[in-house]
Order: sequence, then structure tokens, then C-alpha cells
Amino acid sequence: MNEKMKSAYLICVDSDGCAVDSMTIKHEKAFGPAFIEIFQMQDFEKEILKEWNRTNLYSLERGINRFKGLAEIIAYTDENFKKIEGADIFKEYVSAAKELNVTVFEEYYLNTGKAIFKKAVDYSNRVNQLIEAISENEITTFEYVEDVLKRARQFAKIVVVSSANKSAVEEEWHRLAINQYVDSIYTQEDGTKSQIIARLKKEGKYSEDHILKIGDSMGDFHAAKANNVAFYPILVNKEGLSWKQLLETYLQVFKLGNLKKIQQQLNHKFLENLTSERG
Repeated sequence: MNEKMKSAYLICVDSDGCAVDSMTIKHEKAFGPAFIEIFQMQDFEKEILKEWNRTNLYSLERGINRFKGLAEIIAYTDENFKKIEGADIFKEYVSAAKELNVTVFEEYYLNTGKAIFKKAVDYSNRVNQLIEAISENEITTFEYVEDVLKRARQFAKIVVVSSANKSAVEEEWHRLAINQYVDSIYTQEDGTKSQIIARLKKEGKYSEDHILKIGDSMGDFHAAKANNVAFYPILVNKEGLSWKQLLETYLQVFKLGNLKKIQQQLNHKFLENLTSERG
């Protein structure tokens, strides 16, 4: 491998719902059900889970941090079905927090004594348990992902930049044998996607035209925009086609430093598809 060329390019790949076909099943079998269980909302399960999946899979909020998603569904449930003590303060804290992970909410609980923060920790832990219970056979990579990683590896440093749980991402990429193509895996424990890319950009002294964020959600879109780097969208319900087009066309466009020249076109396709798809 040409190390000089390799060091000149950086490709940041999202995991759940982007490279790995795991987002839908995790929301349907873990994220939504964990809320119903921990907050004891069985009487409103059907309606709440429908809203959870709409928000987290088929809206502009697709792929948001689990605690932001939790804040949204707490507010929705509190307003429409059953009052939840601490709903307002939870949304306020989530909106103001610079980092969102279990450690942060454990500290909030210790500092405030508010039970809602303890429930958030319990919720996150239960989500992890339910994800671990999902059969390995149910989670695979999307078509053409490995082909893209193999080709990109020839000229770029590849890292995973995800807002998911680190141990889950590491396990999946190892089991699916695609970890061999990446240099590092960064997740929610390492900061936001935007923060991670900014740090990598500074440390590697990359040209902005030589950094690419591949993702399926607004979090990926905003992380790329905040760092003024290229964004290639993996379209929901068209994931295989998106990776195929990246392999056959857009990877070379990026290598030539021209992807940002057609960024507006890619963004339009991404936003139009995300708001029109409903599963």
C-alpha cells in the first residue's frame, strides 16, 4: 500500500443503517421495546412504537443519538398518553448537554436526584441487552459495502464514525470481517460525529477535499457540513444501490477531489429520499 497516498485521504463511515443493515432491527427489537418496558407504557405500546419508528427510521431525525430519541419519545408520550415525571427537565438537559452517554446521565442523577435520569441509564443498559440478544444471522452488511471498503483502502485511511455503542459496533465489524479494512472505530464514547471528524481532520492535516463522510442520517450530513467536507449519502431503502454507485462512480470522483462540486445534487437526493420513505 502506498502510505503517502493513504495518509492524504480520510474516509469516515457510519455503521448502523449505513454499512451494516442493523438500524431497523435494532429499533424494532431493542430501542422501542426498551422504552415501553422501562417506562411501563404497555397500554400504549402500539401507538408509541409507531411514532418511535417513524421518528428514528423515516424522518430527518433518523439516526439521532439514543438519548435525543429518548427525549423525543418521552415528550411525545407525556403529551399524548401518560404524564412522565421529569419529562421537561430531561428534554432541557438533553438539549444543553455537550455529550450524551450513560456516564453523563449517571452524573445528572447523582447531582439532581431526579429519577428520570436513572431511568435513562436503565433504558440505555436495557437497549444494549436487547441488542446483544438479537441473532447474529439477522445482521449483515449491505451489498457492495465490502467492495467499496476494499477499493477505498487502496488510497485512503478508513475509520468508522458512529453514534452507536462502541462494543456493539466493534463486535459487529469484527464478526462481519470488515474491521480489517478500517484503521480505527470511533463511537459515542469518543464524542459527537462532528467532534470526531474535526479532531481527525486536525491531527491528520487533511485537505478538506480529501475527507469524505459516508452516512445515512442527518447526523452524518451535519457532521460533514460542520467540517466543510464531502458527504456521500446512503439512501434509506436504497442502500445496496447507493453503495453500488459509490463503488462504480462516486469513489473515483472523491479521489479526484471533485465530490464537493456535486454536493448540492447529492444532498437533494438524500433529503428528498429521507422525507419520502416510510418503510
